[in-house]
Amino acid sequence: NSDIDETTKSSIEAFVKTYNNTLDSSKSDDYDTQRALKQMKSLSNKYKDELGDIGITVESNGKLTIKEDLLKVADKSKVRKVFSKENEFSKKAFSISKQMNESIRNNLLAESTGNGKKINICL
Repeated sequence: NSDIDETTKSSIEAFVKTYNNTLDSSKSDDYDTQRALKQMKSLSNKYKDELGDIGITVESNGKLTIKEDLLKVADKSKVRKVFSKENEFSKKAFSISKQMNESIRNNLLAESTGNGKKINICL
């Protein structure tokens, strides 16, 4: 049987949930965060066909949706190909997520400490 097992299915569901949460958490006007968000959406669109083959749809807003019926019967080799450490999609998704996380963390730190804020004083 070449269908995926429950553990793999759960891992894919967790990836999609995390991916979508990452997009949701990047609602910032910060340039670095917005740039990373665009890169993430572009990456997903680039791999739209490969993701679709394993039951993951890339929506117009960049979010991912799982089609349960397709995911259940997805070919293991296609799943491995998309999510392998050597695959460009996996490597870039991880790298961009890291950039977004760092940018968001830096913005939160700057907001909480007041560092990086500009104060205009008119005399």
